[in-house]
Amino acid sequence: MENAVYKLITEVLNALNNKQIVGGIFCDLTKAFDCVDHDILISKIEKYGIIGRGKELFQSYIKGRYQRILIDNKANRNTAVSYWAMIKYGVPQGSLFGPTLFLLYINDLPAVMNKKTVPVLFADDTSILLLIVTLWNSIWILKQFLEILICGSKKDCLSINTEKTHYIRFKTKNNQPTDISMCLDNNRISFNLHTKFLGLIVDNTLSWKPHIEHLLNKLSTVCYVIRSVKPYLNKNAIIMIYHSLFHAVMTYGIIFWGNSSHSTQVFRMQKKAIKIIMGRGNRESCRNLFRELNILPLMLQCIFS
Repeated sequence: MENAVYKLITEVLNALNNKQIVGGIFCDLTKAFDCVDHDILISKIEKYGIIGRGKELFQSYIKGRYQRILIDNKANRNTAVSYWAMIKYGVPQGSLFGPTLFLLYINDLPAVMNKKTVPVLFADDTSILLLIVTLWNSIWILKQFLEILICGSKKDCLSINTEKTHYIRFKTKNNQPTDISMCLDNNRISFNLHTKFLGLIVDNTLSWKPHIEHLLNKLSTVCYVIRSVKPYLNKNAIIMIYHSLFHAVMTYGIIFWGNSSHSTQVFRMQKKAIKIIMGRGNRESCRNLFRELNILPLMLQCIFS
């Protein structure tokens, strides 16, 4: 996850430093894992040099699976069972090989793109950055690229969900965003100021303000939970709740948003949680409390992440 987000942010910052116009198309593939054609996947595995026993291993893992539907009506004590049918599409979800096989399936997507596009692929979350020098030809380049993207997806039996696919024009804080109207399969792609990418809310100025605001709402709920259960649990149990519900959520993607000017609000929320655990007042210092609980403050988390 970190590598994909890092590539996205780095490409955007480099383009802005070079005074290029950079936009991102964040695609959503409809039931991506369920639409993988087994024959196409096997041919691509062979194309990448996996032959012989390796190919046979993947082939036995993917093919030869059957499924049927069982409807059990306990009220009427009736059971309806369909015939067994072979599964010709999809990769097993929840498995270790599932995301890897899907990445192999869409790994040739960058080959249909030109030098002005930078793909960021992570399982079924696909984002495409378009680097454009001038604004006047940006709409033409975007539409041309979308046509290529549609053809490449249909070739692999994949379909793009236009309702969840949108475009973001990244910019510096001093520039005004430009609303660009685009269509995909006669459906308009929305123009957004921020989007959720791999669990992080990325905004068009990379300020991380929307992500931190969303994070504060979740952490505030956890503080309420800790305050509610504190009279009934011992200190060790409360600390376990803190690490599983508060700390895990707070530190996710911290290497990206931790140095934002808005991150101080998250630090205040962390101090609030610590004071609730220790039963201290709002005006008391948290320095010794962090040391006593053996918990790193948010600012040190950013350094050691």
